[in-house]
Amino acid sequence: RASYGREPAELFDTIDPMPLAAASLGQVHRATVGGRDVVIKVLRPGVEATTAADLRIARWVLRQVAPRLRPPHVTGLGSVLDEFERRVAEEMDFRQEARFATTIRGNFAHNPSVRVPEVFAELTRQRTLVLEYIEGKRIDRLDGAVTTGRLAPEQALRTVMELYVQMMLVDGLFHADPHPGNILVDEAGRV
Repeated sequence: RASYGREPAELFDTIDPMPLAAASLGQVHRATVGGRDVVIKVLRPGVEATTAADLRIARWVLRQVAPRLRPPHVTGLGSVLDEFERRVAEEMDFRQEARFATTIRGNFAHNPSVRVPEVFAELTRQRTLVLEYIEGKRIDRLDGAVTTGRLAPEQALRTVMELYVQMMLVDGLFHADPHPGNILVDEAGRV
């Protein structure tokens, strides 16, 4: 409601109230819009204030501890906190994530082994990101497909390695949260 200035039911055909996934900053729900299956990533209410409070506390603790300990790795934590503050602010603006996802999707448009969800830019806001829903299994839950021979694990591994090499060494823009929940493999073996 806060992101769109209107009721979600006015924009989306359906929204599943049970999240598909949840993390520290947000959670993801399945939905439909215009007859298309999508996911809506929503920033948790109050997460900005909680993060700001956590940073204030961490800086206070550092000011108390650093003068007593003085090793470089303790006094250098201020720089770590500064970097964390910048990066977490970027992560809490889903418009930035949408821009990156759109660029990465374009970078892999020619690769039939990789699918990157389409961003619904017209429905994406700072606190909400709407993406095409792509059916797939988490990369750490492929045992059944491997055991039955439906999936060659070497191919999935090769694809993941190749896509990260391309992102890091060719494109200069990479997905920096490659945990198993963010890497899915579909029935055709595409990552």
